[in-house]
Amino acid sequence: MNDYTKAYIDFNRKLIKEEFPWFDYHEFSEYGAMFTGEIWDSDRSKKAILRIVCDNGFPDSKPNLSIAEPKILHRFEGCPLNLLGLSHDFHCLEANEVGEVRICHTASWDASITLLEPISKAYLWWNAYVLHLQTGKSIDSYFNPED
Repeated sequence: MNDYTKAYIDFNRKLIKEEFPWFDYHEFSEYGAMFTGEIWDSDRSKKAILRIVCDNGFPDSKPNLSIAEPKILHRFEGCPLNLLGLSHDFHCLEANEVGEVRICHTASWDASITLLEPISKAYLWWNAYVLHLQTGKSIDSYFNPED
């Protein structure tokens, strides 16, 4: 990991420790770094493990944001969300190499954005996903109710 990436990850580590102290940090010097932590829906009935992976191009490259647990996320209809791929309606990207649902957290990324933003967006996404399981409405319908 180069010094620029390491310094930026250390800065984000401090921010995350203050705001989300239950998140863990894992350094992979060859590949970058990873943060993992629990996220809950608003009534704390459904939990997920969030994974953020920052490659060696970070902070200039966008981190990958995925749901590590549960391994399979089912849609209202029963089909696995993991197999859906790129979807505007569900704000997700193609699954990562281990099959985890990747959350689309921003259209553009630059070094001025901290990791607090994708973590906050993951909380919103998880709550919308839980509502989708109850209603069948798309995740996007909760982010863009006028559509």
